[in-house]
Amino acid sequence: MRKVMVVGLVLLTLAGVATAATWKSFTAPDKKFSIDFPGDPTPMKEQQGIQGWAIFADMKAYTVTVSTESGIKTLESGAQDKALLDFANNFFQGAEVTTTDQKPISGGYEFTGTITEDKDRVKAQVLKDVPNDRVYILMTFGEAESQRFFDSFKKL
Repeated sequence: MRKVMVVGLVLLTLAGVATAATWKSFTAPDKKFSIDFPGDPTPMKEQQGIQGWAIFADMKAYTVTVSTESGIKTLESGAQDKALLDFANNFFQGAEVTTTDQKPISGGYEFTGTITEDKDRVKAQVLKDVPNDRVYILMTFGEAESQRFFDSFKKL
């Protein structure tokens, strides 16, 4: 019985190492940003001016959504922040996310909250890219490695 438990623990440890090693750098098709995902992301259904990629697995989710026609470039600095918050709030409402906290970060805002229906934990960063007239929403659900995902994001 002990041998079975030890073998089981070794296999679980190796599976954890294998999972950790599957993080891959993803570069958007237009070469405007890169971000690391724990595997190969799937493109989400494209809507006018909105693109996205996601991975949903093991009670975790990682998504990046890009508004390529945000209009933020035409606004003055103070109005850009208001537009960014409005964009985020509209996005979260459509995704049925209830935010519980927001704080300013470099280039945007960070949010925490829950999915309204099942109360799953959500973390998000909403970032502006004024020169390219873009807004990025990086979001994780469940017990995802949020900080690792957020820290890997780079505008190119």
